Amino acid sequence: MFKRFEFTDNAQPYSFMMHMKKQYLPFRYIYILCCCLPFMGQAQSTYEIKKDIAAIYTELQEATGNVPTNWPRLEISTKPYCVAAYIKDVNTIVFEKDAYLVCQGMGKNKNAAIAFLLGHELTHFFQEHKWERQGFLMPNSSMNGATMREYEADTHGAFIAYLAGYAVAEVVGPLLDEIYKSYNLTDAKLKDKYPPLSTRKGVAIVALKKSEDLQTTYEAANYFIALGWHTEAIYCYKYLLEQIQTKELYNNLGTAFLASAIIQARKKDKYTFLYPMEIDSDFSVFGDRGLTMYLDDTELLDNAIVNFQKAILLDKDYFSAQLNQACAHDLLKSYRKSNTQNPWTYVYKADEIAAKNPSRFSSVQLSKIAIIKGILSASEYNDSSIYYFDVAVRHGWNIGIGKLANQNKKIAKNRKNENFNPRRIISAFSENDRMKKKYKGEYVLEDAIDYIDLRYTSNLTFDTEIQGGLLVGANTQPSIGLKYLGYSQLINIKSLTGSSILHFTKDKSTKTDRGIRVGSSITSIKKAYSSEPFKIINQNNGYFLVYPHLRLIFDLNEEQYVRGWGIYVEY
Repeated sequence: MFKRFEFTDNAQPYSFMMHMKKQYLPFRYIYILCCCLPFMGQAQSTYEIKKDIAAIYTELQEATGNVPTNWPRLEISTKPYCVAAYIKDVNTIVFEKDAYLVCQGMGKNKNAAIAFLLGHELTHFFQEHKWERQGFLMPNSSMNGATMREYEADTHGAFIAYLAGYAVAEVVGPLLDEIYKSYNLTDAKLKDKYPPLSTRKGVAIVALKKSEDLQTTYEAANYFIALGWHTEAIYCYKYLLEQIQTKELYNNLGTAFLASAIIQARKKDKYTFLYPMEIDSDFSVFGDRGLTMYLDDTELLDNAIVNFQKAILLDKDYFSAQLNQACAHDLLKSYRKSNTQNPWTYVYKADEIAAKNPSRFSSVQLSKIAIIKGILSASEYNDSSIYYFDVAVRHGWNIGIGKLANQNKKIAKNRKNENFNPRRIISAFSENDRMKKKYKGEYVLEDAIDYIDLRYTSNLTFDTEIQGGLLVGANTQPSIGLKYLGYSQLINIKSLTGSSILHFTKDKSTKTDRGIRVGSSITSIKKAYSSEPFKIINQNNGYFLVYPHLRLIFDLNEEQYVRGWGIYVEY
């Protein structure tokens, strides 16, 4: 039982504590712990917040590929002021704790909300806005200039978040509502400091529409490469690069140039092997219409190499660009014996990148390294080429990579046979000869999305029409028309050489005439289209499966399930 203590005037100030120290030693630790808990909780909370935000910040950095040595520092502020801000004079992005808590209230979209706010401030950093402090809630002073800056930051911030894998369109409206509510930004309190909620949401709505156009153009351009529509892809990538520069855009633009160069090289018997980004020369009805009017073979390769190098400058550990450089320099050797870099340099760098973080690299990517090593070895008449192709087969799990490795192996084995014609293997790989013989060059269009018949599109009106990027040497720009329907997007590229239309969807409820939809497996597709010749085009995180006769294309993920599909026509 505790003894009752009464403090008198002569009592020592700490007599009670001294007694407890003597009688109950553990008490002092309990007392210290109780005093420190509030501070420890706050410190821990701030640490965890910064850790969460920093993880998403890293993803955005990797998505853009811009790797300056002076990335803005990330700081967490416990004082509510402007949600988030880029402060130029100290090169810091400040993310407020209250803003983080608002994002947490977005449920399943909480990380997308954080990604949007971070992407917004990163855009201020990239665009080097002149204000020393650029906040998410724009000041009302000089509203016209501020509005343009915030529109730009919302647009590109949403696109950066999209490249990092975050869908932000559905979260921005609710996010702004909650920010104004949490920060108690009533119209009466705003005065000249911040715009009304309706104004800020108006800017965001217009910006998100522009960001949606960028996303649609980007996704369509990736389809275009798979279809062999390299000119159309280049129009789109060039337009996108006028808006924002990322490593993936530069790499994909280079891939379009390289794919076109491969087609021209094959026609001139400049090479025999099938590269991991192999594109079929007879894939498109009109082939590379427009592109070779302006650039010859070596200029195509030079353009490819320049763009791959730009991607690598943004991220020296960019695996895809390193492998593509190896392909481009190997092909360039057949045109120019000098002034070319050794393709092995880029293969070794890709090896080094994969070895640094093996968990990030799929078996498909490792197969691609092995295939390129096999091609380079075979070009040097090195017997190890067969070994590399076997390694690629062992790594490769999808129907595209394994087949590609085996075809290259057959070519390598028969190179010393004077009567051997590699075109037979290439032709068998593409399956176009069988398709042409069976269908006599004709095609059918049995599918429609959102009730749009692509055979009758002359009366279509588009939601957005923009000017595509200009080709080197060309004097006219193509028109890019975008149309948004209930469950799909339609893009039409009009140029001097004709019109190319792609209609694609990622909606699960929409299915092909034979019952394939988003989420269907490769087994289901092969069963539904067992009698149709097809073409496979590998990409970083999956592959495209195309049925040229049906004008039908599927986008499959690494697990070999459909994540999108479309139909296409040319006029």
